[in-house]
Amino acid sequence: MAAHQRRRTLGPALLAAAALVLLRSCCCFVGAPPQAAPRAAPAVQHVASMAGAAAFSLVADPAFASDYDDRQGTAALALVGVCILGVVVSGVFFLIGKTVVEKDD
Repeated sequence: MAAHQRRRTLGPALLAAAALVLLRSCCCFVGAPPQAAPRAAPAVQHVASMAGAAAFSLVADPAFASDYDDRQGTAALALVGVCILGVVVSGVFFLIGKTVVEKDD
């Protein structure tokens, strides 16, 4: 019984020791951030802001909205068609199974 008791306490003791080793090796000190990068030239900032404004205008009003709507409608019809096809195929399998069971009787 002493060996069984020793095995029951050996596992938690090993887990506790492993946790202590992990905690001691973990670095808890956070160093200072690196020096700030030099500021970009005003021309680069101007180009970047113009590119951001252009991207925002494209997001606000998509260029191909009608194409997207057509694709969405086609996908919705395909989904409904697949669901109806699944119901029909399941019904056919049910009827075939019912016919096979009735023939056995």
